[in-house]
Amino acid sequence: MSSPSRALRIDPPAGASAGDWVFEQAAPEIGGAARGYARSTLNHRTLPVREAEAARYRIAQLNDCQICMAYRPRQDGEPAVGEELYAAVERWQGDPSLSDRERLAVEYAERFAIDHLGLDDAFWTRMHTAFDDQEIAELTLCVAEWLAVGRVNAVLGLDLSCEL
Repeated sequence: MSSPSRALRIDPPAGASAGDWVFEQAAPEIGGAARGYARSTLNHRTLPVREAEAARYRIAQLNDCQICMAYRPRQDGEPAVGEELYAAVERWQGDPSLSDRERLAVEYAERFAIDHLGLDDAFWTRMHTAFDDQEIAELTLCVAEWLAVGRVNAVLGLDLSCEL
């Protein structure tokens, strides 16, 4: 089965940014809430940045969201993590540069996105050994937001028409 071509799948009004139109005008209450949720996952999470970024980037890869894959968070005007983290996520299962928690965050993100019903007791034992309940709740809410908004971007082609 071949993949369909990627293109902008909506026709916003002339002069309007497709992403802004979707999130601010087409469905302002829902879009505004989605943007608020996205801001919260960036600005109010307490997980270490490398763990969160590893999970976020894996979701970006799975969604094939160009905006999400290109995004790099900054702290004090500098990159929050080095490019080596993103390269490590490409080969997360065997990359020794990832900590156990980073690798587990990536695995959780991937399984959440493609095999959520396969998160068995053995997996949850590993999660609870590495993360406390608050961290698991936060990571879950972040992964859910990244998956949802990244899919919106990729499905509607917003990631091909919007600049980061």
